[in-house]
Amino acid sequence: MLETNPFSILAETVSPFAMQSFIIAMVTLIALGTIIQMIHHKNLTYFLNNAKKALCGQCYGMLVQF
Repeated sequence: MLETNPFSILAETVSPFAMQSFIIAMVTLIALGTIIQMIHHKNLTYFLNNAKKALCGQCYGMLVQF
């Protein structure tokens, strides 16, 4: 079991460019799907509103210190 590498056959049959392209496509599709799901479920607006509140709170805190 440990003497053979099952991926060595894959490396012989599929070009490295095809494997790299597949990995890049999968990462891109996962990121795109996550963004679409966040927009669909309205999570994106929640996170953006919290980021705005956090930034405004920091600005307010800096004004109070002066």
